[in-house]
Amino acid sequence: MHIVLVALNAKYIHQNLAVRLLRDMPGADCTIYESNINAPREKHYAALLNAPERALVGFSAYIWNVGEVVWLCAALKKARPDLTLLLGGPECSGDPRELLRASRADYAISGEGEKGFREFVALFQERIANSSKISDKHAMNDGMDELERVPGLWYREGGEWRRNPEAETPMEQLPFPYENERLDGRIAYYESSRGCPFRCAFCMSAGVSLRAHPIERVLKEIGRIVSLGAKQVKLLDRTFNFDPVRARAIWAALIEGYGKTKLNFHFEIAAHLLTDTDFFVLAKAPDGLFQFEIGVQSTNAATLKAIERGGDTERIFTAIRRLMALGNIHIHVDLIACLPHESLERFGQSFDETFALRPDALQFGFLKLLPGSRLRERAVELGVEYDDAPPYAALKTDALSASEVVLLGQTEQAFSRVWNGRFDRTAAYLLKRFPSPFALFSALGRNWRNVGNNPQDALFMLHEFAKEVGILSPELLECMKFDFLRFEKRSSLPGFLPEMEAKIAGIAKGALEQAVLAVCPELPKPYGRFARLERFEYDVLGGGYGGPIWLLFVYAPQRGVFNVDLLGKRLGSLV
Repeated sequence: MHIVLVALNAKYIHQNLAVRLLRDMPGADCTIYESNINAPREKHYAALLNAPERALVGFSAYIWNVGEVVWLCAALKKARPDLTLLLGGPECSGDPRELLRASRADYAISGEGEKGFREFVALFQERIANSSKISDKHAMNDGMDELERVPGLWYREGGEWRRNPEAETPMEQLPFPYENERLDGRIAYYESSRGCPFRCAFCMSAGVSLRAHPIERVLKEIGRIVSLGAKQVKLLDRTFNFDPVRARAIWAALIEGYGKTKLNFHFEIAAHLLTDTDFFVLAKAPDGLFQFEIGVQSTNAATLKAIERGGDTERIFTAIRRLMALGNIHIHVDLIACLPHESLERFGQSFDETFALRPDALQFGFLKLLPGSRLRERAVELGVEYDDAPPYAALKTDALSASEVVLLGQTEQAFSRVWNGRFDRTAAYLLKRFPSPFALFSALGRNWRNVGNNPQDALFMLHEFAKEVGILSPELLECMKFDFLRFEKRSSLPGFLPEMEAKIAGIAKGALEQAVLAVCPELPKPYGRFARLERFEYDVLGGGYGGPIWLLFVYAPQRGVFNVDLLGKRLGSLV
């Protein structure tokens, strides 16, 4: 029999772990069709239209691809009625009947799909062997007793959808996902555990039994992933350090085994579970080897109680400060906007308190009422209205009006593009002119309309904003120029940014070669293609008012900004 597993990822660089855990089917010819949602849907349709006759086509459905999955399934069902279409993935959690109706799929499997998928395939193989009627939409439903044994299966009986109890998969039954693959330069996703010890009401892992691979298997399989060429291994464990001893042993082994490589390992951790011994081990990690994602979500006690969020905020903050003090681990911290009982003002307090930690990246996403989550079941009780379509974002809450939710969305866009994006030096200067970080970014949000993805669009918006609020100054313009030049080679600057005088520009041109040879002699010629020497009257690096300073911007082979004098002597660097 033929099986086609379909994975439509958010980006080309991503890999779909789920389909790789399903493809090893005894007696089946199983292939994977993997692409991304940025490719034309007609490309996906044309490829799947060539599926073998009477094939089973399984779709992995997520928030980010469910629209494309629905369209593809419906089109395929019309064009190829001989195909049997099966849905799985997080979008099948809860009640997928509307998804089944819209997609015209034949079946769905909810919950962890490995056990149910294997039993369904075995049943499918048996029917193919015993019947020539598999193209008939009723053929698989002959013998309901057999379908009832497939864990998590949704199927029709008498015109109504029935659902079987779900089943969790023992970790030892999961195969190595990347057999016979190359992962050169890509992100590899890996699960070393499933489930979570916490019961956050917005999360689909709440209440799922906690299971884990033994340390030896984790290290062996990570070693295999590394040998396949992945540039980053992103562990999907909801709480990697739920067992501090286990986590510590894995971290220590990774430091010893890969400390001299350019690899990166990403972990989602509970910061309040870190111990002194953990910090002792983590202090030995070379810069860039580890990346930690830490959820704060809110600092409002009433909100945390409503969403059943465990952990002590002060302990979490203390741990984050200690991690930041180590200086060798990229720290990404999450907040969630639109949680129950958190007004605009109170969310601003959560934002300001978390921003004060100065993590390497701060992200605030928006509450999503995921199908099957307890928070969705309690939405009416908690006063949360949400969009019925993916990603099921909150539209208003008991403490936030619809217009305030829109403002938060604009604030997030401004914050992401300015602070987490390429204008952090400009933002640092602006912060001195506002009473709080949230006051700045919400003010930017109110002006953040019709700003494209081009960095120059954001630059013009920042310039207009500074003029409107009366804080435009030569120092701020210098910061804008630094941020504008830092990431891309520019032949000219927007008219409002300060240009070097002709005499100074001539000095810079003459000193460029000496500066390059002093700080990055590996740079290929002609130097002017890959570097730019620029004078700043304001010390944009130190934040003081001293100056002038000369900065060398290097764009290739590695990006960097170097503080140099006119003889090319290196005084310091900023990566």
